[in-house]
Amino acid sequence: MKRLLAFFVVVLGLTAIHPSRAGIFDCQQLSQACIIAQQQVDGAERVVKNGNQYFYYVSSNFAAFAQRFSQIDGIVLYFDSLSLEQFFEAYGVHNRFEGHSIDGCPVYYGYTAAYPDSVSVQAKMVNVQIIKKPDCLIAGFPVVLTGF
Repeated sequence: MKRLLAFFVVVLGLTAIHPSRAGIFDCQQLSQACIIAQQQVDGAERVVKNGNQYFYYVSSNFAAFAQRFSQIDGIVLYFDSLSLEQFFEAYGVHNRFEGHSIDGCPVYYGYTAAYPDSVSVQAKMVNVQIIKKPDCLIAGFPVVLTGF
């Protein structure tokens, strides 16, 4: 009986960790994050409301801030000094392909275990969209929802 009880405690503890947040903020070159949610919370450096969604921008304590949310609609990460290949390696992105460029910036798609949700792009399941700008890299999970 004790083993069964211990098993349920472990399972409940694991399910309490929101999978969309696990490890996504671990990259040292991360300079800013935007968490998109319908829930209102305090503590962001900047908040933009668009319809029923709030865009919360933070530049430090990313994971701690993300823990405030019960549901996240998307995450956008900004990197000032990370190459595309470094991003692919850091996030274990596979099944990658290049999409159409937007405003002269190359756009890439792929799949990573770091984020649980996915969308279909060009009949392929993806959960990360990467925009390579001349001065930074922007990654959206599952896609960039902030514009750039």
